[in-house]
Amino acid sequence: MKALNGTRANIRHNVLLLKTFTVPQLQAITGLNRQNIYTEVRRMEQEGLVSRVGIERRKKGTAGGRPPVIYQLTSDLEKRFEVLQSVRASYLAAEERVSEPARPESKHYFIAKEMLEEVTEKRVALTQDEKDARLNLIKKRLEYARQEEEVGEEGTQLIAVSFDSLEAQAIDALR
Repeated sequence: MKALNGTRANIRHNVLLLKTFTVPQLQAITGLNRQNIYTEVRRMEQEGLVSRVGIERRKKGTAGGRPPVIYQLTSDLEKRFEVLQSVRASYLAAEERVSEPARPESKHYFIAKEMLEEVTEKRVALTQDEKDARLNLIKKRLEYARQEEEVGEEGTQLIAVSFDSLEAQAIDALR
């Protein structure tokens, strides 16, 4: 089942909840642009998921203009289930994107990591003085990287673990 974009999923989710609705009602609930809602409702109408069932009566003393069309969700349970599945797939896809762990993005972090890999993979033979100097360079790069990273609190903690882990690996490899 293909995931819908967030706007389409939001509209379809609310159509499932309301069952009978007007575009202004959907707009009030979702806060979305009316044209986006009309486009999706028309698409759903073409797919046989909703149908027009009437025109909303105007209350006395209200402004003129065309009264809103009343739409109703199909009574076909299989089609309703398809809508539910597409909305569910969209929310799951969005959840996966949000739950991806934060990763360091600083160039200093990646340089420090590369410096460590050179030593641990024995691509470079170093004396103890050179190892100490390399360790200090790695620590300095990680310090710069910590200052560069700007993410949410939870992400910062995950990145800090990455920095601490890399620093510990460097100390083990270079001592």
